[in-house]
Amino acid sequence: MERFKIFPSIGIARVGGSLNQFYLCPESNNSLGVEFDNSGNENEVKNFKDASGLIKRQGARFKVYELNSATGEYKPVDMNLVSIKWTVHLVNKKAGVTRQGPPATPPNIPLPLRPNSQELIIDSGEKQISGVNQNGVALKGKYKTNTVDLGELRTDNNGNLIVLGGAGISKSPTNQPIANFYYSNDWYDDTSDGFIKASVKLEDGREVQALEAWVIVAPPDYAPNVKGVVTLYDIMEQVAISNGQLQQVQVPSFTNHVLPIIERFKNIKWVSGVLDAFPITESKSVLADTATTNLPTRRGVRNKILRIETALDSFELTQYQKDILEKWVNGNFTNDLSNPIPSLKSADQLNKDVLDTTVGQGFYPGIEGGIIVKNPNLYIEPFRFDSTKVVAGDISGLMALPWQADFLKCRVNWWPTQRPDRVKLSNGTDADWQRGIPNGGHQLLINNFNKLGFIKPKNGEQIEDERTL
Repeated sequence: MERFKIFPSIGIARVGGSLNQFYLCPESNNSLGVEFDNSGNENEVKNFKDASGLIKRQGARFKVYELNSATGEYKPVDMNLVSIKWTVHLVNKKAGVTRQGPPATPPNIPLPLRPNSQELIIDSGEKQISGVNQNGVALKGKYKTNTVDLGELRTDNNGNLIVLGGAGISKSPTNQPIANFYYSNDWYDDTSDGFIKASVKLEDGREVQALEAWVIVAPPDYAPNVKGVVTLYDIMEQVAISNGQLQQVQVPSFTNHVLPIIERFKNIKWVSGVLDAFPITESKSVLADTATTNLPTRRGVRNKILRIETALDSFELTQYQKDILEKWVNGNFTNDLSNPIPSLKSADQLNKDVLDTTVGQGFYPGIEGGIIVKNPNLYIEPFRFDSTKVVAGDISGLMALPWQADFLKCRVNWWPTQRPDRVKLSNGTDADWQRGIPNGGHQLLINNFNKLGFIKPKNGEQIEDERTL
């Protein structure tokens, strides 16, 4: 096994108009992300916009972990004993990829390119950073003759890497119209993806390469506390199970496997009205009870959850999720509600917590990553892309161009946990999240995406806030 690995294996950064303020992608299930104060201390993020109303960029943080050969577990490396040189390569190849429409099956890699792709691919090249509290390493490329800022590199006060994406800028140099939700000719945006490398210098002067990671720079998540029922983690977990790289749990834990599916289904109500008619009102203690007498209740809840497959477009639970629910219905699960059983080691839990901030269905084409992630040939191990096979820019290469066009068109029943449909207001009423931007107003959304509201927890509810449109 490799001595050093980078975690998370796939980090999620997000664009935002604020170039001065940012927060970090949530690194635990109960966090919305953290930001740094002037002293470098980490505090839970409270506002997702700066004082001028621009969305803060979400940064992806990466750490080097070292294998404990005695336990077989990876733990963060002692930064007092090593120095790390980070290398990052971001690419936006959306305009350079040959495409017909959103693929119905996972495409092969690398993605096929158009004949004139060289001038259409925005490529930062490999950039490096090392040390503590460093910043200002720009990730820039060109679309034709136009310089495009894909983001920047920083380090925290421990020398861990922070990758920030672009400002959410989408443009057509020749003022072409938006053709459709998927692809418009002669447009570019500043989303991207690419690899993360780390060269670890040991006390004796030797340098060892850590197993690489990946970063995806995606659109904003406007409902960060409402998780997708199916995330990219769930999709990649299913790929690994189907590929024989992971074994599925035979006796699910209620807290680790069943409850997250139930809770995420219940929370859809805060961002979409399509499932309001099928509420789950049973208490956790009832749902966690393995008694045979509760089987009809469990079956009824399972059937409600399955309604999401018809309520949302191009949506399906993974087979593993369905197997978990079936075992739960039949009482073949562990009631660990009062004493939760840890299910993952810390490094693997970080992977899950980061990837659970994404959406893993509605791949038409999707938000953070599309149906390409179902290709089993992408992975060197579960949840980690193989950089000898995947090229920087492949993961986002078939996503919508510009990303705002998809956000506008897919306004109902696609990804409400990232791009809300109906939202609750502080006065107790509900409203269209997109109000003020008509369905044909692509340029309005491009100009005003920073003004839309964020759905934030308040007194046990999820309420729209920070809207300035």
